[in-house]
Amino acid sequence: MAKFDEQKLIFINKKEISTHTVEDVHSLKLNYWRGWYCSAGIRSLYIHHDGLIYRGTCAVGGALGSIYNSGLGGGEKETGWLYNWVMCDRETCACGTDMQSPKVKNLADTKLISIDGGFKEVDYNNFAVVDQVQDPNMIFCGAFKHYKLVIWELGRRCNYDCSYCFPDSHNNYESYKTLGSLMQGLKNLSEGWAVDQKMKFVFTGGEPTFNPDFLEFVTHLHDDLQHISHTTTNGSQTPEYYAKLMQVSDIGFSAHLSYLENPKIYAKFVKNVASAADSKKTNDLSDLNWLGVRIMLQPGKLELAKQLYHDCKEITTNVVVDLIHGRDKQIIPYSQDEIDWVAESNQQAQ
Repeated sequence: MAKFDEQKLIFINKKEISTHTVEDVHSLKLNYWRGWYCSAGIRSLYIHHDGLIYRGTCAVGGALGSIYNSGLGGGEKETGWLYNWVMCDRETCACGTDMQSPKVKNLADTKLISIDGGFKEVDYNNFAVVDQVQDPNMIFCGAFKHYKLVIWELGRRCNYDCSYCFPDSHNNYESYKTLGSLMQGLKNLSEGWAVDQKMKFVFTGGEPTFNPDFLEFVTHLHDDLQHISHTTTNGSQTPEYYAKLMQVSDIGFSAHLSYLENPKIYAKFVKNVASAADSKKTNDLSDLNWLGVRIMLQPGKLELAKQLYHDCKEITTNVVVDLIHGRDKQIIPYSQDEIDWVAESNQQAQ
C-alpha cells in the first residue's frame, strides 16, 4: 500500500495521486482553486485579531460571529455554515493552513467529508502515484481526520514591522487578550463547534509569545485537554521561554531576513532555535512536539537566506524556505536563481 505524509497536501484525480508541501504549492503556483468547493468552516476556522470568526484567512463567506460570544455552530443541521461547503471566489489560496482544508472541484465529491464533520478514508491503492497530478478534482490534507483546525490570531501586538505583513495584522501598542478572554473563546469553541473532538490550534499574531498569559493558556490546552498547539513566532523571545514552550506546543520559527541582517538579532534567533531543539532532546514532553524553521525569502537577500539555512539545518532537519506574497496576495517577483534555490532547498527538506 502506498504511504503518504499526512501533513502534505494530497492531489487526486480519478486515476492519479501526488503529494506536495505547502512551499511546493506556493512556488509551483498550484494554489488557484477559484470555483472549487472548500470545507473551510466544517473542519477549520480562522479567528481574526478582534475575535471575528471566518471560515479561513481568505475570509470567504464573510464573518460568522465572534469567538468571545456563545452560539457557535451556524444554525440548524445542513443549513448553517457549520455543515455547508462554500464555493471559493478568491484568485489564490495564500495561506498554508487554508490550503490544507479539503477541497473538491465538483460538489458531488464532498462525500469525502460527511455532513456531521467526520473524515472518510481514501484507498490510495486505487491511484497511480505521480510527481504532479495535472488535473486534480480533489485536494486535502490527511491530518484533518485526526482533528479540527483553528487558526487563531491572538492579537496585533508585535515587536516587528515586516514590510510584507498587512498593516491590519500588527502594531506595537494594542492590548493583549487576557487569559479570561482566551478561556471564554475556548469554551465557546468546545461547546459550539468541536463538541467532544480534538482540536489543533495554530497561534499567530502579531507575536503571540509576548502575551503574558500565552504560555499558561497553551499549557492548559496541552496538559489538561490534550489538544494540539502550534505556535508561529518570530524567534525574539528568550531561550528559556522557548525551552518551556517546546514542552507544550509545536514551534514554527518564522525567519524575517530584514531583521536578521542585524548580527545580534541573527545570533539570538539561532540561539533560540537551538534552545528549543535542546529541550526536545532532554525532555520527554518536548520530544513529542514538532520544531521547524521557515525562512521568509525576501528578494535580494539570497546569501543571508543561504547562511541561515545552513546554520539552522545544523540544529533541526525541518528547515524550509517560502516565497513571500505581496499585499495583493500574489507572489512578488524573484530572480531565477532565488526560485531555483528555494525549489532545491525544499526538495532536500522532504
